[in-house]
Amino acid sequence: MNELKESGSYLVVVEGCEIIAVIEGCAPMLRITRAFNLSKFIEDGTMIDSKEAVEAISQNPSNFNFKPLNLTVEQFSLQEIKQDKSLAYTNKEYQRWLSICGSIDDSVLISNIMLEKGFSHAQANLIVEQLWKDKRNSLQR
Repeated sequence: MNELKESGSYLVVVEGCEIIAVIEGCAPMLRITRAFNLSKFIEDGTMIDSKEAVEAISQNPSNFNFKPLNLTVEQFSLQEIKQDKSLAYTNKEYQRWLSICGSIDDSVLISNIMLEKGFSHAQANLIVEQLWKDKRNSLQR
């Protein structure tokens, strides 16, 4: 077991499943905030936030090996995205996203939109920002 000293994303094997663990904080007060089941995602494309893995790792972190992941995010100009007319989705899809906006974490909604539509993170984030604007406007009426 390598001792964790900093926050970041790590690959961890829990009960035979590869998990991407998101660790936040500063040593010695690090905590695992999310754990995505990478094995399940590769198997059938579903994105699962594994609370069981969070619990297992949190209870006894010394039983696990943490391999740091170097994740990079592509930079996009927000102006380029706003002018991109290729963000094709149906009104039905938009209404479904609007109905769940606020009931799930924005990062999960962004991930779902990315997986469903093949959009980049920046494009999906732009849609979620518009969802929130529409949700706020509908509450003010």
